[in-house]
Amino acid sequence: MPVEFALVVVAGLVSGATMVLGGIVGVILGFFAPLPLFLVGLSRGYISAAVATLAGTGVVLAFGPSTITALQYALAFGAPTVWLCRLALLSRPLATGAEWYPSGRLLLSTVAFPAAAFLALYIAFLDAEGGLKGTIARLLARMLEVLANLPIQTPPPETLAAIAEFFPPVTALTWLTIVVGNGLAAQAITRRLGRNVRPSFALAEFALPRWLLAPLIATLALTFFPGDAGFLGRTLAILLLVPYFFLGLALVHSFAARWRGRVGVLVAFYLALFFFGWPALLVAALGVANQLMGLRKQDHGS
Repeated sequence: MPVEFALVVVAGLVSGATMVLGGIVGVILGFFAPLPLFLVGLSRGYISAAVATLAGTGVVLAFGPSTITALQYALAFGAPTVWLCRLALLSRPLATGAEWYPSGRLLLSTVAFPAAAFLALYIAFLDAEGGLKGTIARLLARMLEVLANLPIQTPPPETLAAIAEFFPPVTALTWLTIVVGNGLAAQAITRRLGRNVRPSFALAEFALPRWLLAPLIATLALTFFPGDAGFLGRTLAILLLVPYFFLGLALVHSFAARWRGRVGVLVAFYLALFFFGWPALLVAALGVANQLMGLRKQDHGS
């Protein structure tokens, strides 16, 4: 077996193994399941990522708790990683070098996965009592029934309904954090090892298509409606704000570059994001303002 192919298979085996380990160690390592797939995909191409995904799925299928777990691994981590590696390595030659697939569109493609999954589930449960939100609330209630023997207090139905309201966006944001985080980490590692195919992503070059404002405004308008329409709008609006969060980060870095103590400012900024969370909404709003008024261009021109 060629060494290169063996490394790809080993990467897949390691990725799959993170999904079948038990205990707290298994939970922690599960967050890094896409990392080996991204490593081979961003250094050797999306075909290698696909081979690694097949190897990882085999491990989960053989040692995991069920076939469903293997399917979840393939759909949640394998397929998205293969597709994103394919897009990330797309380029076209220019007189000055190569033009790579835009990072903004790459992020939009990433956001499209949880958005499409949510829409599919939303439509699938339209005829169920309470729709998708009602189904989630009932599943949460059943889970609590299983845990009834534990010393926990069962929340009232109103609390379960509130949890069900934000369960899809929180799950989607968690998935996005895992996939984007592992993708960026893999790019940094391959660059460090000199195995990267694509140059590193430059936040200063991050841009979004202007048409994205239309679906964002539409989903934000839906949030004011009651019932399922508001639920649909809130979930999709949160997902559509993710790319604008990164556009806001680009603007923050652009402003910070003008200050003498920019490192300290950026450290304080990211600490505030980590510990408080809510400033992320301000950063996303800044990204929307940047798209509307071209704040970053004005900053560069000043």
